[in-house]
Amino acid sequence: MVFDKMASHDTASWNIMIGFYALRGDGVKVMATFSLMHKASVAPDEVTFVNVLSGCSHAGIANEGREILDKMESEYNVVPTVEHYACVVDMLGRAGRLMEAYNLAVNVRIGFSPVVWRAYLTACQIHGDMDQSVHAARRLLEMEPEHCGSYVLLSNAYGSASRHGDVLEVRKAMRHRNVRKAPGCSWIELGLGMQII
Repeated sequence: MVFDKMASHDTASWNIMIGFYALRGDGVKVMATFSLMHKASVAPDEVTFVNVLSGCSHAGIANEGREILDKMESEYNVVPTVEHYACVVDMLGRAGRLMEAYNLAVNVRIGFSPVVWRAYLTACQIHGDMDQSVHAARRLLEMEPEHCGSYVLLSNAYGSASRHGDVLEVRKAMRHRNVRKAPGCSWIELGLGMQII
């Protein structure tokens, strides 16, 4: 209602609406709002496309999302970034199109990206493709040999495949390289302030 009552809409206000629908997984409204933004002659930016692609991913409309990625630069003059590619890899993975997700991850124009490979690894684990999970986790380890998350993901992939000996080897490698898993933290609200625990 507030959006509809605004005298004019800039890119940020359109992004907020598209992002809202994307969070709800309402792909129809994401695409409809994006179309209205285009008709209103408001230029989309990088954030717009992250929201649109995320919405396509959560709504399971992979063909539309893939088409948007292909048109970003040619029609909208927005160069895809790692976040856009990660959204599309996630989207293809959720749709079970693992080979297409893999090909995109391998051929990303900006080079190998841990963010993209994490999205691919997650998709492989969701669909139970343990061989590709291990492959993706090893790629991550090559890209970020000092990042604890890469070891944890590889260990989890081996664990899911019941390769417990390999899990032990990963943990041994972590100790050998002095890589420690970062502790998790949560935020809770107490009274008027936020506390970290």
